[in-house]
Amino acid sequence: MLSHSPVKAVLTSLALVLCLSLAANAQTAAALPTSAPMAEDTSRVYNSVEKMPEFPGGTDALYQYLNSNFQYPASLPHDNTATTMLFSFTVGATGKVHDVVKVKGVHPTVDAAFTRVLQTMPAWIPGEQNGKVRRVKFTLPYQVAGTPLPQETAIEEKIYVATEVAPAFPGGKKALTNFLKKNFKPTVQFADKEMEGSIVLSLVLNKDGSIRKEETKVLKGLGYGIDERMIEVVNSLPSFSPAKQNGENVVFKTVLPIRLDVHGYVKEVLEGAQK
Repeated sequence: MLSHSPVKAVLTSLALVLCLSLAANAQTAAALPTSAPMAEDTSRVYNSVEKMPEFPGGTDALYQYLNSNFQYPASLPHDNTATTMLFSFTVGATGKVHDVVKVKGVHPTVDAAFTRVLQTMPAWIPGEQNGKVRRVKFTLPYQVAGTPLPQETAIEEKIYVATEVAPAFPGGKKALTNFLKKNFKPTVQFADKEMEGSIVLSLVLNKDGSIRKEETKVLKGLGYGIDERMIEVVNSLPSFSPAKQNGENVVFKTVLPIRLDVHGYVKEVLEGAQK
């Protein structure tokens, strides 16, 4: 009977070589680095998405908000011809509005006042693309009922910093301090800093004693969003008794220094404010 041992030996050797080859290839494949998925570009700003950003309540609510919060600057002479502004801004992934840009303005003073209104809008419902929220650029037209008069026809306005009769807040400095204490709330970011300090604002009072909101400026601030919040509260103050010069009401510019405690609440109105 013939022996098949040599044939079996050859087959066994071939099988062993094949197994070793397959194992080596598997180890090589495992050693190769796998390509990581590309990270999503969260910095991209879309011009158009499947679901565009929306102001809470829709378009009607948006223009109602704008009409309620934007005031044509009283200091700017104008006619009654309607004109349209065009602004763009980015609605972020959280709905917050930022990067406000004037595309077509009316006048620097008007443009600045409208920019502030846009910057303080409540959060929008963010846009979506492929089921994910996206940063989206939004363009907004807005019509104002007035076209600024040419510079040469505008009457130069005199603003006083000292007068025979100074403007006065109803109830005096104590009432002014109480109003600010009641209505001003610090931002969380500032309160966490536990940093005592002062905010100094510049105010312009119209001839009737009302605050010219578009000209309220920060001369010395503390940051962390607290300066902007203070401007909002100060602009909501009731009218002062007007300043008078030669028996007539005049426009008056004053300074309002406000000290905050370590938690960011109003502590007192300092000397320098009109009494």
